[in-house]
Amino acid sequence: MIFLNNLTAALYSKKYIFFHAINSRVATLIFLNNHINLLELHLSDCLNITIPKELNLPRIEKLNISYNPKIDQTCLTTIAQFTTLKSLDLSGDYTVNPEDLHQLQTLPCLEELYLFTHLIHTPESPINITSLFPHAKKIGYCNRFVVNEVITSIAEGYIAQ
Repeated sequence: MIFLNNLTAALYSKKYIFFHAINSRVATLIFLNNHINLLELHLSDCLNITIPKELNLPRIEKLNISYNPKIDQTCLTTIAQFTTLKSLDLSGDYTVNPEDLHQLQTLPCLEELYLFTHLIHTPESPINITSLFPHAKKIGYCNRFVVNEVITSIAEGYIAQ
């Protein structure tokens, strides 16, 4: 328990926290709740990490949760409450339902958005990303072969496959 207290204190003083490829649970993030200094949080390739609905990060500007199979509607609802968020990386998150992306429209400061290719276009229902996020200056995509490729021109708001 002493280690966890020391870890909590150490992380609470940081502005940038990177977790990569850890196999942890929700408790890992709960102790970051109301972390007033945290500007950037990376949770890439973390198999069991979920964003708990109680999590409040009042100054967070950059969130990377790429290649995380636990991203669901509840997680997106929580992310939508991070009103200071400028950059969101959901690339590689193939479990995100394209119809749930509208929840993120409430992010007033969002400038950069990275998505998995299936969120930009699905054969059944193309998603008009540019109309969903008109304030985003940079929209990119990632698949297993192209990492964070910036979409420079989106014909009719989606990429035809």
